[in-house]
Amino acid sequence: MYHAVRNPSEEDHVTVKTTSTKRNRKFPLPDGTVAEVRYVADENGYVADSPLIPTPPPLPAHAIEQIRIAEEQRAQGIVWDQYGFRVNRK
Repeated sequence: MYHAVRNPSEEDHVTVKTTSTKRNRKFPLPDGTVAEVRYVADENGYVADSPLIPTPPPLPAHAIEQIRIAEEQRAQGIVWDQYGFRVNRK
């Protein structure tokens, strides 16, 4: 059994389609400002958007470089096994 308590407001807006739901919610914060959360829920899951949602810190430069190298190797067709050994040497 699910039970939700909420106070509907004029800012609430719900759009329901056959496969997705889009919603905006506004609510007051303790400091008196108004917060807004927007989300889309569909067959691919739930995606929320709000400046209130914490974000991870940026990746360090060495991690970005490793990702770039991996993408370059993938584009060249290089494949690695689960132990880190290259399996398709040419």
